[in-house]
Amino acid sequence: MHKQHLTENKPLFFQKKKLAEHNKKIDNINREIFNCFKSLEEGIDLIATIDETINN
Repeated sequence: MHKQHLTENKPLFFQKKKLAEHNKKIDNINREIFNCFKSLEEGIDLIATIDETINN
């Protein structure tokens, strides 16, 4: 009975482990996307500053 219980719950443990791994990957991808947008914003701000300087 005890062995059967462990066998039945084993897949759930692995599902949770896989889910945690996927969530970590998603968090890393989200961080990379955020950093890209941050870099783009900084570039746009720089272009706006240069444009403003040229036009004045």
